[in-house]
Amino acid sequence: MGRGNPALYEGNVSDTIHVPIYPRYEALPLCAEAVDGQIVVDDATRWQGVRGRLRVRADSFVSGHDERDTYARQVVLQTQRYPDVTFAIDSVVIATRTADTLSGKAMGVFTLREVARPLAAQVRAWPEAGGLRVTAKFQVPVDSLVPVYGFSKFALGLGVGTRIWRNLFLGVDVVLLPEETARN
Repeated sequence: MGRGNPALYEGNVSDTIHVPIYPRYEALPLCAEAVDGQIVVDDATRWQGVRGRLRVRADSFVSGHDERDTYARQVVLQTQRYPDVTFAIDSVVIATRTADTLSGKAMGVFTLREVARPLAAQVRAWPEAGGLRVTAKFQVPVDSLVPVYGFSKFALGLGVGTRIWRNLFLGVDVVLLPEETARN
């Protein structure tokens, strides 16, 4: 099955490798300002002492389908009431370094709908666009959306109710700039 094969993501097959299905291969300033925050790195050479906080505007999540996005914002996520999703990073564990690309996990506290839970995010980082481009992928078990995060089982619809979905994936794709560059 190829990467663009619809059966890969529309069939009843669990696929955690190809998330996002349509990744951005280049960082371009096309999107609305949806992510802000600050990351502090004590030792950028060895990636030690990494900590910080990222905030994502919940009304900026995009699935690629306008009607589904409107429903998700208004009914499911209730972005008027819960405008932000945050991730407070307390450490980063780098598992591999291949050429100029780092891969590992960011450990921290994920907050969705004002409920904070410990979570690890898969991260990749490499130099790009005058800074460090970082992609992170969060995986939240769908079974936790109703009892833990307080979502309505009716608003989540058939995907959750019929147990078709197993995981909710959220991700960020950001370019981190040194403080002096970011101020300009």
